[in-house]
Amino acid sequence: MNGKITAIHDIPSQHGGKAFRICLSSVDENPPRSYKSYVYERCSNYVRWYSVIQAFKQAAPGKCEIILKGLNVFKHGYVDADSEFFLIKRTLAPGAQA
Repeated sequence: MNGKITAIHDIPSQHGGKAFRICLSSVDENPPRSYKSYVYERCSNYVRWYSVIQAFKQAAPGKCEIILKGLNVFKHGYVDADSEFFLIKRTLAPGAQA
């Protein structure tokens, strides 16, 4: 699945530390469906998501569009955080910082 990140929320992890709830919208379904994924700082998949999380959070709200390819949906409405995805599009609005 190809997905566009719509929001990233910091949430406390039940296992200590911080977690991120990543909200995505499918770009290859009509109408687009909403998905979410959870990434924990202390898990190995955090390394894969780190640059995407930082790029989205550092940009001004609504100024960054990140589209990922290769996301695996493993449960209705959830994307597998261990997906081997790659970035296919990252755009910033004029004047926005990367």
